Amino acid sequence: MIKPYVCLFALTALLVPAYSQVPTSSSSGLTDYPVFRFFFKHVVLTEGYANLQLAESRDDSGQRHYFKNLASLTDAEEALLKSTATQADKSLVAFDQTTAQLAQAWRARYPAPTQLPASALAEAHARSAQRQQIVQGYVNALKAGMAPGRFQLLYLFVWSTEAPRIKFSGSGSPLGAPPSKLPLPKH
Repeated sequence: MIKPYVCLFALTALLVPAYSQVPTSSSSGLTDYPVFRFFFKHVVLTEGYANLQLAESRDDSGQRHYFKNLASLTDAEEALLKSTATQADKSLVAFDQTTAQLAQAWRARYPAPTQLPASALAEAHARSAQRQQIVQGYVNALKAGMAPGRFQLLYLFVWSTEAPRIKFSGSGSPLGAPPSKLPLPKH
């Protein structure tokens, strides 16, 4: 009676793709925020490379369908991924521009970082949280637009392909120092 279960377990272990064995946020120190932020950027850049190839009258299909082929996405899932990644990137660029303008205003008003009032530091922390919420909103959009099992496969794919490429900065944070420790930009 036990033998069929052992065979089934062994067969399942052979059929499970390698990317299903991804580290969790607790074991790698990463969360969905940097992993999906980098993934969305990767999708946008890859689409940009495909556009360049097309402009040079070269075959762009390898770049154009890179994630579809690599992650075994359907046509609809590929379209959803590309539009979601593009929207996420545009939203973050706009958010980062307003954050940079805010930082410039703070720098003009408070030349020394030690002069920053607690309210400015609190706002910097809040903006960091808002940035993470933007990314999470687009992850949720992908999740809502895909069948649960299909999203889970994409999720595991993203963690297995993007997380290993994320390098930590000297601060130990995958995206640099937390806002309270970031120097204000110099212009």
